[in-house]
Amino acid sequence: MSEYINNCFCCGHYLVPRYKRLVNNIFPQNPEHGLDKNNLERLRFYALVKPEKLDKSVRYMSQRIARYLDHRNRPYVILGIKAMDDTMKSCYQQLNTFVDDYLETLRLVLNEGNDLELIEHVVASFESFCEIREEAPNYQRNYQFFVSRFTQLCYNNDEVNRKKFRCLGLRGHHALFRKTANDELQNDAWKHMDQIVPSIIFNMDKGGQLRSQQSTSTTVSPENIVIINETTINEDPSSLADTILRDLFGRAQSNNNISTCIQPILADLDKYGKWIPCDFSKYIFSQIMNSIKHHNSYVVIDLLLNHLDKHLDIEERTNIKTSVMNVIHDCLIFAAPNTGVGSTMLHGITRLLEFLERSFQIERQRFRISSNDQNEQQFQTAVINGIKDFAEKLPDFQMMEIIKCIAASLPTFHHDAEENAKESSDASLKFQLVLLKTIQKITLKKHSRQSTLTNSPKVTTTYESDKSNEVTSTLTTFPHQLFDPLIKMMSTTESEVRLIVLEILQVLVDRRHYADRLCKIRILKDISQLDLPIETKKKQYLILLLLSDRANRFKK
Repeated sequence: MSEYINNCFCCGHYLVPRYKRLVNNIFPQNPEHGLDKNNLERLRFYALVKPEKLDKSVRYMSQRIARYLDHRNRPYVILGIKAMDDTMKSCYQQLNTFVDDYLETLRLVLNEGNDLELIEHVVASFESFCEIREEAPNYQRNYQFFVSRFTQLCYNNDEVNRKKFRCLGLRGHHALFRKTANDELQNDAWKHMDQIVPSIIFNMDKGGQLRSQQSTSTTVSPENIVIINETTINEDPSSLADTILRDLFGRAQSNNNISTCIQPILADLDKYGKWIPCDFSKYIFSQIMNSIKHHNSYVVIDLLLNHLDKHLDIEERTNIKTSVMNVIHDCLIFAAPNTGVGSTMLHGITRLLEFLERSFQIERQRFRISSNDQNEQQFQTAVINGIKDFAEKLPDFQMMEIIKCIAASLPTFHHDAEENAKESSDASLKFQLVLLKTIQKITLKKHSRQSTLTNSPKVTTTYESDKSNEVTSTLTTFPHQLFDPLIKMMSTTESEVRLIVLEILQVLVDRRHYADRLCKIRILKDISQLDLPIETKKKQYLILLLLSDRANRFKK
């Protein structure tokens, strides 16, 4: 007897359970007519009145969809997905009773191949499912299949519908981590970032770099991001991936989550050689820095420094480490006005100075083989510019902390050094000159602001200006962390070092910009050009004698 016959004509009793009859009645004889809305309403009402039958209704609906899939009856499969989606939205409070059958149905449909229309309906239904906030915990639920399938869609190379497939994969990833990212009751999606993040980066091509400055300068918060609906399916995958990446890092609130997302990006850039040119990597990390919380900026910089350390001693990767340093440079400039200088940022600056010193040592070792290493010099310039530009974005009192940090890294020379250490001494001298010139540039920038450091509570010697009431401390002008290394530099035999040290001290002392005025005074070599009178007048001479005589009498 056919399952579509609802009763026995002999005795009049129903042979099919009511929930099956209601499910059967929503499917029309002609699939082009769509779902029967009246019967769908009856099924919805029946599920609300008798929630104990809901799981059986959804399970039977899932069985029918699986049967249609086996028979390649695609129109009825689409109708079944729509009916199941409607049931899920209507009975979301009992979602935990039938969610396994629902997800199993979506898995079966996604496994059927690259049928664009079927995948569109599955992804739309999955997005609706991810919007529902569940109150009951479910730690056993596994989304590994969906992550793998959406990742495959992100790499789809279909000649006709490539963009649509990739957008569908990105939408699936977006819905998944929106549901589980910060929900403690769910099996979180952070452990799948090794698949999700590379698929996002893959779709962020150079088209994303040409966006307006407004879209890259605003901070994205999770509340400002909405689920991508069906109208955006035909959008460019790069723009969609851009939005998803910013939302992802906007939700990464802990250091572990940020690290979990950054590591796949660094590995992907290394694997596919996307560091050179550095425009693409700069664009990615500019989006990241604009999306994360300001107090987490140092986490990204620290991860980049760790990655730079891996490339530092490899000769073939000199260009790569220069590009990584350029990315760190941009991150430092972003972090300066937002986070300032703390212990973590000072530690990062100290690590950069250590990298710079190691670079000079590497250059000295390679100098024995080749005459000049331009790539290593470019890396050194990038490090210096990063430290200098970061310090220039800071307030004056924090800028002094950077200067003290650089001064503490100045190498010292011993006059009793052996002759075999001459090459090492030359490298140290070059490193010393670079650091001193960096301090000089930072102090000149500080000097141009015409501001006074008054934050230190300890005052040893003070003086008051005639023009203002500000009080200046010599302890803030010459802290011992800065003054002691500079004084030691004055004992070196290198005249260039002593000259730079004197110029630094002069800039620190000259708070009223008197040096600029004195530089404008012209002293002629031939004094006769001034037409000064040589002879003194007798009257003036007598007045001077008279004044001196009165002065002597007054003393008596």
